[in-house]
Amino acid sequence: MDTPNQETIPREGELDLLQLFKILWLYKLQVVFLTSIFAIFSVFYAISLPNIYESESVLTPVQQGSGQGSQAGGLAALVGINLNDGGGNNVDVTLETSKSFDFFKYLDEKRDIAKYISAVDNYSYSEDKLYFNEEIYNSEEEKWVVDANGKSSQPSLLKSYKTFKKEHFSFVRDKITGLIEFKFEHQSPQVAKNVLDFIIKDLNQYIRDREIVESRDSIKFIELQISKTPVPEVRKALAKLVELKAQKMMIGETTDEYALKIIQSPIEPEAPAYPSRRIICIVITLLGGLLSSISVLIFHQIRNRKS
Repeated sequence: MDTPNQETIPREGELDLLQLFKILWLYKLQVVFLTSIFAIFSVFYAISLPNIYESESVLTPVQQGSGQGSQAGGLAALVGINLNDGGGNNVDVTLETSKSFDFFKYLDEKRDIAKYISAVDNYSYSEDKLYFNEEIYNSEEEKWVVDANGKSSQPSLLKSYKTFKKEHFSFVRDKITGLIEFKFEHQSPQVAKNVLDFIIKDLNQYIRDREIVESRDSIKFIELQISKTPVPEVRKALAKLVELKAQKMMIGETTDEYALKIIQSPIEPEAPAYPSRRIICIVITLLGGLLSSISVLIFHQIRNRKS
């Protein structure tokens, strides 16, 4: 690095602001050169980052059967039976279920989404084509690659689930309006939209099926109690419980939007959500300018002390 004439800069232990500017001006070529390196690096780095598309959907919790659930719970308590009711209408339970491992396993078994989570290489917008990592996933045969020893290259379901929850799926709940926004991010805008469709549809079905099974089990249990109870008042209350449970089953079997109702369906995004390449370039270039300035100041001080 070329060094300017040192006589123009006072050699003191402490530098005031004016002296700092003078030093930076004398080393301006070095600062510009180093900053330019950072700027060029920022451009290549920003270009290397893949586009991430985000599909969104607005949902509202379904409140059907809430009165019946309370009535059933009151009748059950009256006759000394503990029923875990209303799970399908519990928003917190629904949201926690959406990001649970059990639901992800259910989703993958139906939709085979693990390949979109763990095997994607890149997406070509011009070709509108998604490329997979052919070393681990054979896109033509739609199968995970198996080595000579018979070992599959497919990542564990737990690993795919962690990636799904951390990098792809998220939701936001508005505590004032109660509306819920589901989001899914992916390199492919089509995959982002389609997988979010799957999540909403299968989450409703998953909770509905679970509630129907629980209602059937409850009805069997209550009918057994009716056969054992000689008291007419208790038998009447239990019969009412059976009726409420049967109504809940009927609602579940006749509706697709059991837990969440769609206000805005998932839309295929036209523009990437991130990265913002302009901001990345600006930040890295400014950081390079700052580090370059600090470097020449340190170099100047060390050189002065040696001389």
